[in-house]
Amino acid sequence: DDSLNATIAGVSFASVAAQQDAEDAKLVDCDTSDDVILAKNQKLGLTYALLMQGAWAFAKQLLDRFPEFYAVNASRCIALSIADMIERSMDDFYEEKCKLGLGEPLAPSLFADTHSLEIVGSWSELISVVLPVLWYLGPYIAYRPSATVKLVRLISVFFDEKAADNELANSTHADGVANTLIDVIDEVLVPSLSLSELNYALSEEIWHLLSHFPYTLRYRMYAHWRSVHTQRHSLISVQRGRTLGMARYVVKRLSKETVRMMGRQLGKLCHSHPVVVFDCLLNQIQTFENLIEPVVESIRFLSDLEFDVLSFCIIEHLASPDKQQLKASDGSLSPWLQSLATFVGTVFLKYNMELTGVLQYVANQLKNGKSFDLLILREIIQNMSGIEPTAGLTSDQLEALSGGQTLRLEAGSFSQVRTNRRAMLRLRDALAKENLMVGLAILIAQQRQCIVFVESNDIPLKLAGKMLDQCQEALVQFGSFIRSNLRQDEYSSRIMSVPELIAKYYLSTDAAFYLCRPSFMHRVYNAFDKCRRALRESDGSKTKLDTNRKFAIFKSAFDEELSDLEQKLVHLLPEALWADMSAKVFVIFWTLTMYDISVPKAAYEREIQRVRRSFASLAENTEISKTKRSKEEEQLRGVEKKLSDELKRQGEHVERVLSILRHDKELLFADCAPNMRGMQMARFLQHCVLPRAIFTDIDAVYCAHFVHLLHQQRTGFFQTVFFFDKLFNDIGIILAALTENEANCFGRFLSLMLEIVQRWHGDKNIFEKECYGFPGFMTKLHTRNADANIENSNGGMNFESYRSLCHKWQFRMARSCVGILNGSSYVLMRNCLIMMTKMLQYFPIIESHISSVQKVVIKVRDTEKGTRNDLSLMAASYASHLHMRKTNVFTESQFHNRSVFNAAKKTTKTIVSKSSESKRVNVAATSPKAQSEGEAKKAILKSNEGEVKKSNDIENTKRDVDVKRSNGDVDPAKSSNSSRASQKQEVKVEQKTMGTINSSDTKKDVTHSKSSAQNIPEDKKRILDTHESPPKKKLKGPSAEVVATVSKQSSKSDETKRARETVVNSKEEPKMEEGEVGASPPSSHTPLVDSCTSKKIRLSKTLDEEGSRREKEKSKHDEKREERRKQRETPSSLSVSKSKSSVDEYAKLREKSWKRPIDPGDTNENTTKMPRRESGSSERTPESRGSKTVELSPAATRSSSKHHHSRDFQRP
Repeated sequence: DDSLNATIAGVSFASVAAQQDAEDAKLVDCDTSDDVILAKNQKLGLTYALLMQGAWAFAKQLLDRFPEFYAVNASRCIALSIADMIERSMDDFYEEKCKLGLGEPLAPSLFADTHSLEIVGSWSELISVVLPVLWYLGPYIAYRPSATVKLVRLISVFFDEKAADNELANSTHADGVANTLIDVIDEVLVPSLSLSELNYALSEEIWHLLSHFPYTLRYRMYAHWRSVHTQRHSLISVQRGRTLGMARYVVKRLSKETVRMMGRQLGKLCHSHPVVVFDCLLNQIQTFENLIEPVVESIRFLSDLEFDVLSFCIIEHLASPDKQQLKASDGSLSPWLQSLATFVGTVFLKYNMELTGVLQYVANQLKNGKSFDLLILREIIQNMSGIEPTAGLTSDQLEALSGGQTLRLEAGSFSQVRTNRRAMLRLRDALAKENLMVGLAILIAQQRQCIVFVESNDIPLKLAGKMLDQCQEALVQFGSFIRSNLRQDEYSSRIMSVPELIAKYYLSTDAAFYLCRPSFMHRVYNAFDKCRRALRESDGSKTKLDTNRKFAIFKSAFDEELSDLEQKLVHLLPEALWADMSAKVFVIFWTLTMYDISVPKAAYEREIQRVRRSFASLAENTEISKTKRSKEEEQLRGVEKKLSDELKRQGEHVERVLSILRHDKELLFADCAPNMRGMQMARFLQHCVLPRAIFTDIDAVYCAHFVHLLHQQRTGFFQTVFFFDKLFNDIGIILAALTENEANCFGRFLSLMLEIVQRWHGDKNIFEKECYGFPGFMTKLHTRNADANIENSNGGMNFESYRSLCHKWQFRMARSCVGILNGSSYVLMRNCLIMMTKMLQYFPIIESHISSVQKVVIKVRDTEKGTRNDLSLMAASYASHLHMRKTNVFTESQFHNRSVFNAAKKTTKTIVSKSSESKRVNVAATSPKAQSEGEAKKAILKSNEGEVKKSNDIENTKRDVDVKRSNGDVDPAKSSNSSRASQKQEVKVEQKTMGTINSSDTKKDVTHSKSSAQNIPEDKKRILDTHESPPKKKLKGPSAEVVATVSKQSSKSDETKRARETVVNSKEEPKMEEGEVGASPPSSHTPLVDSCTSKKIRLSKTLDEEGSRREKEKSKHDEKREERRKQRETPSSLSVSKSKSSVDEYAKLREKSWKRPIDPGDTNENTTKMPRRESGSSERTPESRGSKTVELSPAATRSSSKHHHSRDFQRP
């Protein structure tokens, strides 16, 4: 291989070209020399003789009889004769206009003075005398380079004079001359390059002429050269074939080692027909990506015209209809497009090529709704300005991006990019030249919406998300470039205002504020400086203003700009937005940046220390010269001074802005009704925080800092806890609408929020210092607890209550993540893994949650391998990081204190059952027959006392299991099974003992209820009292005894179930009102574990509904019995109607006592709602069967036991 390469490298290009020419000559049968042709073709010989004698009139007659360009194509001598006539005609005019000589003039022929062309003396004569002859010659004027150069220079002078002279520019005659000369350039001069002998100087002369025209006209000429003129002139077509063959020969031998040698050969070939050479190179680049660097290095020998042709060829390849921009296999961007984009960015950085054409092509594609070519713009901006995409930046880099311009350039990127100032200026001038600066910014911002609502219908969802990310990165890069390369006043004058961008160009809020945000603070400081100067001039003193005076002036300017923007936005955005949120907080949130609210002192110190270390290492380096050392030392001193000045200036600015926020903190969330505070937080999260948090990484950091700042400054009516509750409630819904980069930003935002949450959770002293008594923690929690320490008398939140909320947030996020990863949606699973990777330090941190998340992640890793390998790889990466991370892990009992909730559960259940039972005993005792028969029933009740004790033992065992499970001592699956078993045993016991009440136990329960009630606060007693049944209406007759007894037994069963439901709900999520913590809807995903607590809730609700039906059936039965009794006593119709109304009223009251308000947290899509029956009995539960068999006769008891599935009410 090495010997073969050496042999190939040793063959000269001239030898190869000569060998090819010799082979071409062998293919021709006859001699093609001019002498032979003129001797054989007498017509051509006569024409040549007339031209040599200057007899143009006679020669013209013969030329008109030949086919077009036949004579000049067949005989080189004829072409040279016509070119000599043209040159002699315009020599004097050339010397007058150009003042440049091209050597000795040609010797005139014998009859030249009498029969040659007229001498040109003006532009009109040039058009009337020279051009008619030139059309017969065409591009074959290249055979006489001197004539070609003179003509090119004369035309160039004309356009120079036309641009300088306004009268000539506005003249109609001048426009006609200009159009004619443009045709000459298009049809004669540009194609003549293909017939010249690799003339670099001629190429430069033609470029000097073409530079007067816009790129559209130049590209049209190149297109005609490529197609029309090549086909029209046979010699140009032959030259194209020869050039293509040589170009392929050179490209095959092009590598990093042969760049200079092969680059020279490519340059020579491009002088002849550059379009052919560039087509060959671009095709090779799109196929082989490793050729990009050698090709870029090899084209250094091209002329300016050839570089311009290269930009035309790039656009031709980008717009080629034969190429697919998407891969058919997976729908991703094609490799040829990515390789071509890389080449474009590299070549425009290295060489001084005009960018306007490529930029305008990207703009035109965006106008047509196509965003694939945004990749070209991103590569150009990144290569020419060094501005990298902000996705994936580290924490230190993000901290540096919140500083000034110098800090952002020095420490805000992955690598120290050497800024090419010339390239940046070229790009800026190209954008300003065609007014593309504002147009591209608006088009890119509009394209974001186009991708979501238009392009996503025709392309895969994965690709749509990737294209949206690329569009977002292009917008951020482009905005950063124009901000850093334009002065503030120029930027403010070019970019429209936010209301105009929203109303006229339909930009989204985040994009409009992103573009206009720098101009807002610039206008504020302009007004501030103007007012400060006016104040100092009015006083006549040159003393500096004090800090308070400066703050007053700055606040006045800030409020003026802010109020003006508020008034305009109120009428543009939906009215529903302002019903729940003030315009002031909306505008302040969207106009400020991290530079305005935080000073990255650590980043400044790190960068200053780095500069000082560089200075010290430079002093120790003895190899560099003194001149270079002094130059670099001066540069380092300048950077250090800039950083110090920026730190001081930013500190003063941040202090002013924070002072304004402290001054107006009571006005930010005050323009809202008190009952709409919860909706206000939801609107703030929806319209402010979330859209900006997913815009960029630095915006995600800003949102977290802004929320923390509102809490720190004790902003009035800003409910911090409720904001967190809304944010962490159900993250799956948000993840479903995010792209990959947006999920990355959202994960970073959640990580910063969890960092704040865990900081307060980990230390009680920090919590009491930063949270206790703050407006954000003054939320009233309606937890059904019996401990007075959970809720303060002033409505605030204490430490243990906050820790319980943190557990709820961790649980909900873990439940959502597990539900997503158990699904099959690619977007949701990918976004969830990205988000969890960002939150790895703060989630999950509870052992049970870690186990559940780890299992489902490993499942995704194994099941997706071979099908969706990117998901499998992401899951494997997350599992590895989860296993290797270094963070604190908690058990359930360590994370929050559950003992108070377990104590509340036992105490609440005892109080409800005993106190309600004592009331029913008093009601039964008021009946005379009940008192007379009370002793007779004691014997029956005592016989069931043993079974009642068994029921109590089962209940205590059930409570102990719940306590262990809440403390993390019981496995969720085992706990769930034991809970099911205990429920079955409890139901069996209740079937036997629900209807029996021991009078001695009743007295004991009443006494215990009084003693236990002292430990419950008054508000908790009110909550429990709402579940007690209203007193029953006394009935008369023989049925009163049975009704009272059945009512007493069923009431005890109902109260027992209701107390159990109360404790379960207090253990899970409390019922909340609007604007309070926990009022958020339930998660849309599957639960984390199949806990027995959720089964208790469903069982209690089912029993509750069944009890309501049973009570209604019982009341109807009692009504019929009362009606029969009254019929036996022949009552009046009036008394019967009163009796019915009283029974109906009692039934309604009884139904209300059974039915409790539905807790939003209790709703579950898996819970089946059983329909109510208006007539007939309800389906019996084990409890209802047990309560009725106690009081029924033995026959009825056997019938009920035998047909326990019957829906008919069993009469006694």
